[in-house]
This record gives sequence, C-alpha cells and structure tokens, in this order.
Amino acid sequence: MKNNDNTNRNKILKIFRKYKQLTQQQVADKANINYRQYQKFESGERDVMNGSFKLVCRLLNALEIDINKFYQGNYDYLLDENI
Repeated sequence: MKNNDNTNRNKILKIFRKYKQLTQQQVADKANINYRQYQKFESGERDVMNGSFKLVCRLLNALEIDINKFYQGNYDYLLDENI
C-alpha cells in the first residue's frame, strides 16, 4: 500500500465525521480514545493504518465505517466528492 493511500484513509475519517455531524471530541469519546489521539489520526500526523487493530476497530465502529471496505479502499471515491 502506498503512503498516499494511507493518507487517504486518514482523510476518510474526517469525511465520515463531518457527514455524521460529529465533533472530533465526540468521535474520540465514542471510540474511547484520547481526543488528541483522534486528532492526530484525522490530521494525518499519525497514520491510521499503523494504529493497533483494536484501536482502529473502535475508531471505525464509532464512525460506523465498515472495516473491510475501509481497509480495501472502497471508500476512496469519497475523496473526489465535495462532502
């Protein structure tokens, strides 16, 4: 997987969060992670694809993102849309 693909995965977090009209704090609370930790994922400062599987599952669950589709890149089409 190319680094750009990983950056796209981080961007998808933000797209889903905004679509669901949630704040970063709300997502962090739902995922039971620290706000700053979530912020680092969303900003790309920390690569979501390098997070622990358990943590990423909680994060994706909080955003109601299908884990299989996320890892396979099936949400990449959202990057081209203005959401």
